[in-house]
Amino acid sequence: MTDHTSGPWTYESGMVYTVHGHIPVARMDREAGNGTSPAERDSNARLCAAAPDLKTAVTWLLEDVANASLREDTVAYATAALQKATNS
Repeated sequence: MTDHTSGPWTYESGMVYTVHGHIPVARMDREAGNGTSPAERDSNARLCAAAPDLKTAVTWLLEDVANASLREDTVAYATAALQKATNS
């Protein structure tokens, strides 16, 4: 169970949608004169669409490296990123 719309997500013309059902998740501001280009807005949408995948990847990474010998700051950074993504 998650506290966000289940992934995977996709993007199209500045909109982020669920892959299953094509339900809107987020809309990037595409108003003229707001200071961002269409390419930048599409990049933002692409990044947002990747959020569920990135969350899963970081979760798996932390699980897989729990007993490995990594720099402590690498694990701390990944943990902070996951906490930011999950608001926990």
